[in-house]
Amino acid sequence: YVVFRAGTILDTVIAPTTEFVDNTILPGTTASYDVRAWDDVCGMTGPSVADNGTRLEGPDAPTGVLASNTSCDEITITWDPAPGDVTEYRVYRDGTLAGSTDPETTMFEDSPTAGVYEYTVTAFSVNCGETAPSLGETGERLPQMGQMTVTSASVDSCNGILVSWATYPGAVSYRLYRDDSPTL
Repeated sequence: YVVFRAGTILDTVIAPTTEFVDNTILPGTTASYDVRAWDDVCGMTGPSVADNGTRLEGPDAPTGVLASNTSCDEITITWDPAPGDVTEYRVYRDGTLAGSTDPETTMFEDSPTAGVYEYTVTAFSVNCGETAPSLGETGERLPQMGQMTVTSASVDSCNGILVSWATYPGAVSYRLYRDDSPTL
């Protein structure tokens, strides 16, 4: 078979193969293709009915990746949209897939255990495959605050009730409650 692009011979394909991938056309380009059969006795047939094909422009790797370092509940990863044919974004934590988003969403919330992680994002196209990963960005999930374990309130003072407790690692302030209501 002889494959033509825009009326010019592009390549030949040996029977019984009946398909050809034109990887020489630039991404984002449309061209007209037709095929003609060939044999050594009778030569070449007339052209098939031509059809247009477009080589899609695959997505670029996402840029502008940021990961939060200020939450005890999650790490928020954001990025700039990637140009091209994007089907979904894939978010990787330390090289392992953490999740994915639809092509209109450029934010992902991850809830790993407390710690520091490196995040990368790829753009995936069902037609063009997955891009290389973005540059890595470090995010940290802060440890959850636990429950105070030692609290004492004095019962032998005429000037007021002395409330005391043990320090809590990482605490920057304490809120006191009296009868389940916060005090000022």
